[in-house]
Amino acid sequence: MTIHLSYVNPDEFNSIYIRHFKSYDDSTASRPGDKFGDALRGLISFVDTNPLHFESTLGLSCFRALHTSDHYPG
Repeated sequence: MTIHLSYVNPDEFNSIYIRHFKSYDDSTASRPGDKFGDALRGLISFVDTNPLHFESTLGLSCFRALHTSDHYPG
């Protein structure tokens, strides 16, 4: 599973970037909730490590709520 997150990097002339947060790959479609959680942990870690690149948007707030509640929305 992969979650894509776009952001503007003010340190590089406001270039727009897309980060891909991939879960582990076990070559199956099973355990999507676990895979979502794995990718989501990477996203939250990246955002927390790079706070100046992100505004508190509704989308980011929803990702944080899913992470906090350990909930897979699928």
